Amino acid sequence: MVKGPLDGIRVIDFSRFMIGPLATTILGDMGADVIMIEDPLSRSAAAGWYNQRANDKRRLYGALQRNKRSIFLDLKQPRGREILHKLVKSADVVVDEFRPGAMKRLGADYPTLKKLNPRIVACSMSGYGQTGPYRDIPGFDPNWLAVSGFLDLFGASNGEYVLPGAPVGDYTCTMFGVVGIMMALYMREKTGKGQFVDVGAADALTYWVGARHWPLWLAEAKKPLRGKRCTNIWRTKDGGHMVFSFGIKVFWDRFVEATGIDKKYLEYWEDRGSGEVVDYLPNAARIKTRIAESNAAVQKAMLTHTRDEWARIFKKADVCFSPVYDLAESINDPHLKARDMVVEFKHPSGKKVIQVGNPIKLSGASSSIRLPAPKAGEHTAAVLKEIGFSAKDIQALNKAGVTG
Repeated sequence: MVKGPLDGIRVIDFSRFMIGPLATTILGDMGADVIMIEDPLSRSAAAGWYNQRANDKRRLYGALQRNKRSIFLDLKQPRGREILHKLVKSADVVVDEFRPGAMKRLGADYPTLKKLNPRIVACSMSGYGQTGPYRDIPGFDPNWLAVSGFLDLFGASNGEYVLPGAPVGDYTCTMFGVVGIMMALYMREKTGKGQFVDVGAADALTYWVGARHWPLWLAEAKKPLRGKRCTNIWRTKDGGHMVFSFGIKVFWDRFVEATGIDKKYLEYWEDRGSGEVVDYLPNAARIKTRIAESNAAVQKAMLTHTRDEWARIFKKADVCFSPVYDLAESINDPHLKARDMVVEFKHPSGKKVIQVGNPIKLSGASSSIRLPAPKAGEHTAAVLKEIGFSAKDIQALNKAGVTG
């Protein structure tokens, strides 16, 4: 098997919920040796419906803890900190998602880690980052969405807000965290020194919103209109739905031809493309009328065929379309399977299980699922042995509650 690009990189993972575990899964998929530091008393463990290790069955499919080893370590005890510090000396990256100050209280803040290992890259992914007036305020995904202005983009045209069905802010912070870690590792190759990576979820979302929407706001005080997009979702004969994008006129022309609606609508493309800012235009009333008229014509046409029938028609017409899938359909989509986004993993128990694949495809290396999600503390003895502890030492530490 071709080794992953991060083979030989050791990551110490303090994260618990979504932002950090997904980041370290990405690193683990790419070959890094990820070691989760877990509290023997489970004082900060994630719980609830989305705890992927709540039971044996969930653990089979757990993507957020795969390719990781787990050790118990009570960092409130001096011996626990001593073990952590010894482990840090063999590590390349440390990841946490605590509020500012928590890592210092655990004896694992960057100044401490840097003294132990000048090459260490420490990445803290938090809600509001390590500085600023909000740094100590607690929160979760909806809070970062709100502060960044991202939430203001989601909702109905009547002004009501709608929360996205996935933790977009968490995932965004994850991606920037991974990029930051890789940048720091690359710089280390040049300087021989590690550094601290500070990523806030609110910052990450603000970057996305700012790149797309700030220019028009700053130049003309115009912001996108909630619930109004150039793209539409249409209901089909069988109750299914299709989504279309008409970024350039040729795709609208092909769509009009494929649906068989009146050819006069070929000239409506520019009007339809103004959906996000239509209220700011001098002829807004006329444009809204034309959009509504063409929408009604399209919806009437869409009700003449089923979703899958339209999919075949639009594929032949080379239109920007997609059927709207539920989770079960997405998992069984042939394209996603062909892209190795739906992968089969043989669990050590002998059972074959399905997991989501890694989206990064490299020509000279590969991602892989080498380890299933572990039981909490499953690898404590093995990791301690690797850093020089004897069986007798390990037994004593466990008895003292430091590692179990």
